[in-house]
Amino acid sequence: MKIDFIINKNKDDLILFFAGFAQDKDLLSNISTNKSLALVYDYTTLDFAKDDINTFKNIYLIAWSMGVCVANSIFNEDINLQKKLKDAIAINGTNLAIDDKYGIASNIYKGTLDNLDDENFNIFLRRMCKDDAHFNEYLKIKTKRSIAALKEELLVLESFYQNILNKDINIYKKAYLGKMDSIFSYRAQNRYWTLTNAQKEVVPITHYDSAFIKDIILHVDKY
Repeated sequence: MKIDFIINKNKDDLILFFAGFAQDKDLLSNISTNKSLALVYDYTTLDFAKDDINTFKNIYLIAWSMGVCVANSIFNEDINLQKKLKDAIAINGTNLAIDDKYGIASNIYKGTLDNLDDENFNIFLRRMCKDDAHFNEYLKIKTKRSIAALKEELLVLESFYQNILNKDINIYKKAYLGKMDSIFSYRAQNRYWTLTNAQKEVVPITHYDSAFIKDIILHVDKY
């Protein structure tokens, strides 16, 4: 996975954002915050460079989509890193990411992998967005990685999920469930987060909502 520091000024406080599948470094463009901000994306490999993260005193974790599951596993494997968490927020995802009841149904995930091409990828991205206007805006930050690379990312995420041991252990304090989500269905999210001690809130958003994500980042202390 890749880690890009979007803002690296505050030496104590870091907002660490785990993106979903098929995202790129421009996902969090045009954001200003008084904390440092790092974006984690591209799960073609799952090596996590902790050294740069460990220098911070406080970590505000925000994870979206498949990033929810990935971040949960990483922080469960490192207790010292977990102790730095000031907050942990999940958006439109679950720790049981590929699951017929609590995540993306396994046959849908496999269908996405098997049928991924340029046309179907754009259909997938359109399903993430509220309407054509939001979709056209998202296309400006669409990843430039090849379809072959995106398929590899899906394969790596599938293998990762099948092999993690702590997928049912939850680190998140808050979970935001998109009522209009067409990727991680609201029903699946609700089933999962009801089983946890996380504070659950239903919000009127689709899977990807740039304004909502940026608002969480800008006001993370208040959420």
